[in-house]
Amino acid sequence: MAKQMNKKMGVPAEKIIRLHVIANSDSAADQALKLQVRDEVLLQAEDLLTGAESPQEAASLLEDNLHVLAHTAALTAQEAGQPCAVRVCLDETWFPTKQQGELTLPAGEYQALRVILGQGEGKNW
Repeated sequence: MAKQMNKKMGVPAEKIIRLHVIANSDSAADQALKLQVRDEVLLQAEDLLTGAESPQEAASLLEDNLHVLAHTAALTAQEAGQPCAVRVCLDETWFPTKQQGELTLPAGEYQALRVILGQGEGKNW
């Protein structure tokens, strides 16, 4: 895993698990669904990770609950009227630099909870 440092916030990359939701395609509907799924999976993950005291414990909790997160994603898609196949995994993934408020995450490899909707052919950046 990358040993990069977030200069603004002092957050080492190895202490972060990122969320990466990949849409079925670049269509407006698929991209909108991606955002809905992101929000619901993020809420579910936050509940699952309450009390996790280390990145390793958080990764273990996520790994043990991939089926729960996949169910949340699939149910969200179904309720949005866009049922699709959903794959969820915990994996090393390259990310470009991302600025979110005061937090800057430099480009590099991060452990990520990946949620792939349908064919997973949407471009995210």
